[in-house]
Amino acid sequence: MGKGLRKAAGKWKLCLLGMLLLAVAVLMFRGPDTDVRETVLTAFEKANFSDSSCHIYREGYLDDAYYLIEEKKTFLENLTDKLNTQGMDAEAGETESRRISQEHLKDGNSITLEQTAGDGSSVLRLSFLTREEEISPYELRQENYLRADIYLQGQISAEKALKGQKRLDEATAGCGLEEQVYVEMEGSYEGRLSREEQGIIVESLLDEMNAEQVEEMNEEELYTVYAYAKGAGEAKSIAGRNVNLNLAVSYDEQENKTIFHLGCPIIRADY
Repeated sequence: MGKGLRKAAGKWKLCLLGMLLLAVAVLMFRGPDTDVRETVLTAFEKANFSDSSCHIYREGYLDDAYYLIEEKKTFLENLTDKLNTQGMDAEAGETESRRISQEHLKDGNSITLEQTAGDGSSVLRLSFLTREEEISPYELRQENYLRADIYLQGQISAEKALKGQKRLDEATAGCGLEEQVYVEMEGSYEGRLSREEQGIIVESLLDEMNAEQVEEMNEEELYTVYAYAKGAGEAKSIAGRNVNLNLAVSYDEQENKTIFHLGCPIIRADY
């Protein structure tokens, strides 16, 4: 009887160990914590910018299959319809335009579908890029890539940015692209703020985001800070340390505005 109890206890311990390892695996490989990401974007939203915008995008390698031009167009149209079904234009009224353009490149071609909301508050741009390589006079190798961009204009809320990110994530989930859906927000203040004023605002933003500064680059025309907020998304390595937030400040002479840029996890677009 005692031997049977010991066996049962051993099996129970193994079961507990298995459950523990499973829980650890879930914590290690789960995606961004929505609540934390929302905290980060809400902090940026509350900075009372005079104007703001948001750029959400995902890109990556698609496959090496051969597609006819019409098949590529159909692929982009189906993906656009899927995004619309998920509410892409639910708050923007009727779609003003949808156009498809084609560009011949030196080593391939690109087809882009662009859809603009009726009030101009959002733009969806999908690009199907094909790179071609001649293996032999009788054989052509193709590599296909997809880039999906959502641009939101006006006073952008954290809720709207997160909804856009979720829609793009779900719509392109089966395409084999990069795991990360990038979110970049911009907000501006009228006039040129001093570097000291910029630093005070950045420090305040990081406090509101519960983020720790990792690296700082203080250049003449650009002030950049990399930071980390636990649970706010996939981290990138900068100077050997993990970061998942990137704040940058620049000045637009033509518009006479000081622009604050936020990237989750980093800023990849030009500014």
